[in-house]
Amino acid sequence: LAAPAGFVFDAECLPENPDLAPSTKSGNAAWISSCQADVTNRNTALLSIPNVGSGGGSLATGSTYATNLLITNAMTFRQDDPPVWELYTFRNNDFTHFVHYTTLESFPLQVLWAKVVPEMPKYEASSQLYVALKPLRDLGPHGQLILHAPTKFKLFCRLRPFFTRGNLPIGASCSGANNYAVIQLSGSDFLEQGVVYQFAVRVTNPAEDSLLAPTEWSVRLQTQDRQLVHESSQVPGYVLAPRAVARFAVAPSSQSVGARTWIRVQFKLETTLARASSNLLQLGAPEGFSFSCAEVQARDGFVLPSDAVLPAALPSFADLANVLEPPAAKGLEAYRNDGTTEDGKAIVDCRAAAVMGLMVDFTDDSTLGRYAFRVEVVNPAEMPDLNVWTLRSLSDGQLAEEGATGGYEVTTAVVMYGDGYASNQPAISGA
Repeated sequence: LAAPAGFVFDAECLPENPDLAPSTKSGNAAWISSCQADVTNRNTALLSIPNVGSGGGSLATGSTYATNLLITNAMTFRQDDPPVWELYTFRNNDFTHFVHYTTLESFPLQVLWAKVVPEMPKYEASSQLYVALKPLRDLGPHGQLILHAPTKFKLFCRLRPFFTRGNLPIGASCSGANNYAVIQLSGSDFLEQGVVYQFAVRVTNPAEDSLLAPTEWSVRLQTQDRQLVHESSQVPGYVLAPRAVARFAVAPSSQSVGARTWIRVQFKLETTLARASSNLLQLGAPEGFSFSCAEVQARDGFVLPSDAVLPAALPSFADLANVLEPPAAKGLEAYRNDGTTEDGKAIVDCRAAAVMGLMVDFTDDSTLGRYAFRVEVVNPAEMPDLNVWTLRSLSDGQLAEEGATGGYEVTTAVVMYGDGYASNQPAISGA
């Protein structure tokens, strides 16, 4: 019996009291005498059938035989490419000629869902790393959550500014060294299965390396005695680049559930966008949020930039509305409306409810790449699984840089400050 790669049979893989079919309780002899794993290939096991002299017999044509075996599941499972089990039968220990052969698609493994998103996916940059996971088994008091980064990444979370607890239990603490971060639960804390937990730690990305490719991360849940509860070693990594969006933050005027609210967006671009190029900014909201301009575009077919993108009046940041690409001049054949460029592109594109596209004419070096604006969104009815906003800058269709920031928490009660913006106490801080 050949299991898919990654599965490991116990050395003696037949249980002491196996659940057999046909059952031995009805007087039938056990059809299997042993199960032994291959020493050099532990995902392969040899099932031995007793011969007639020892009370056994042949396997009858058309009959069904079954047993349970001892095996450890693989560390990874790809739902889009399920692995295959193989079964061979041999007669008289002649392993060069099989009698039967069949394959069977593997049963699905329950993969611990997790995701990592860096604030700045830039070589050698040190920024917050936003982590979300959904345990499929409970983790009790004094349990540990271990985040393992690929080689050359550095994690740090011992000091408070570098560890944002998010919605982890209040007694959770974090310590990190090299490419490991260990989150320790207190004696009264636990993680509940089926609940999405979010937190953030500090990550320092490796230096630029032509051989460096996106590598998968791993998340492990274990008890106080280091007994495995659940683990995934197939958490997708991220691509590093020479530049990234910096100083990216989102601040709402209201954190109420389901409310329409104006958010203030600020960011710093490291790449200058030239007027001769086709420049696009894409602001991505967490799942469940929607941009109000999506309703306008669905109704009218276009969005007026002056209605959707408002000045932020934020010191040291220029207003993005002033550098958006203008429409064609009225009276020209190319003019369509005040929300469409000369070449027919939407200046403000809200076709996707949770993604807002902004056509930028150019960016000015005098601003040091720092811009801000306000836009109206609709808060979700509940917190998203991954509460992270993203911003991407594209020039002539090519990604120039990108960045992320932690979202704000939607609540039923909000404390307002004098400037009209809510206290930004997010599940993961975007400050």
